[in-house]
Amino acid sequence: MKRLVLILLAAAASTTGAATARATTPEPPAGEPVTSGPVTATVVESYHSTAATQLVVIVEVTTTEPVTLDAFGAVYVGPDGQQVEATDYIAPDELFPGAFSLVVLAFPAASPGGNVMWSAYDDEYTDFDLVSPVPAA
Repeated sequence: MKRLVLILLAAAASTTGAATARATTPEPPAGEPVTSGPVTATVVESYHSTAATQLVVIVEVTTTEPVTLDAFGAVYVGPDGQQVEATDYIAPDELFPGAFSLVVLAFPAASPGGNVMWSAYDDEYTDFDLVSPVPAA
């Protein structure tokens, strides 16, 4: 558990452009599994805290090959098109074949109904981009 909770500072500049490019791809309905390469991700729960104005998203991730998760670089694109970088996350660094994990991502000042955009990569640094729809209600 090298990275349990991190604050994004430097990653914001590098992930914003990638999120914009991925935002134009049609997404499956919220709660449906999204597969990219060997990785499958499904939003299983989301919680919008009105007191903290924070959106917390829980994603179940499975893989058929060893992968490294890039929760650190997660970006949320809200229903209004506003992009928000994850400020906190809880996720394993790596997943092994047949493994599954829950990943928790927190986005400040975000409303439900958008998409979490993040990725995983294998030992050869092949990127597997994931667009995980978050239910509006």
